[in-house]
Amino acid sequence: MRSTFLCGLTLVCAVGSASARQRQIAGVVRDSRTGDPVITAVVVANGRPVAVTNPAGQFDIALVPMKSQIEVLRIGYKPVAFTIEDIHPAVELQILLDRLPIELAPVVATAPAGVLGRSGFERRRRRGFGHFLTREQLEQRHGARLSDFLRDVPSIRLVRDTATGDWSFESRRAVSLGRGCKSHLYVDGVKLVMTPVDVLHPDEVEGIEVYRGPSETPVQFRGWGACGAVVVIWTRW
Repeated sequence: MRSTFLCGLTLVCAVGSASARQRQIAGVVRDSRTGDPVITAVVVANGRPVAVTNPAGQFDIALVPMKSQIEVLRIGYKPVAFTIEDIHPAVELQILLDRLPIELAPVVATAPAGVLGRSGFERRRRRGFGHFLTREQLEQRHGARLSDFLRDVPSIRLVRDTATGDWSFESRRAVSLGRGCKSHLYVDGVKLVMTPVDVLHPDEVEGIEVYRGPSETPVQFRGWGACGAVVVIWTRW
């Protein structure tokens, strides 16, 4: 049985006894004023980003600790933080985010316009390292999932989880050398943990960067002790 909670700013959601092993937590994030789904909101559990909301504002995570600190972050909204403890193995959250109006001083833009210009995507592409896919290329190929576009990238290999059917990726070079290296996935500059590559629909993506290893990976996308591949996804919003 799945329990449902409505979470506002900071509160404790609690009921019944906790599972000793793992709890499935599903939720939907909405704009508190309009009720519309908030997409690409980052869900952080116990200090680690673990999921990004889909076009319906939904996310689904599995947590082991009896007590979990949850945060939901999205640019343009006030962060929401709350604690979940002593709950049934399955929980459903309804999370409302308040808009955060920000008044910016006038600036003169010299970088290319758009998300990719602001993120440094074009600057990194000019360096000549890595594999880059733009919005125009994604539209030309008409893939149904992000994994469809990554399948032909020469530096990585897709790996399917036989239990869930989700696709992850690994460095072809590391595999050929017999090295067990963790690969990393970033969405809008935030590193996600144990998140499948199809976390977003291709229509939500403005650009993709793929790096086969630390020798070509920009420093901001290198994890501690990393030696695997890195995929960086930039959303359109």
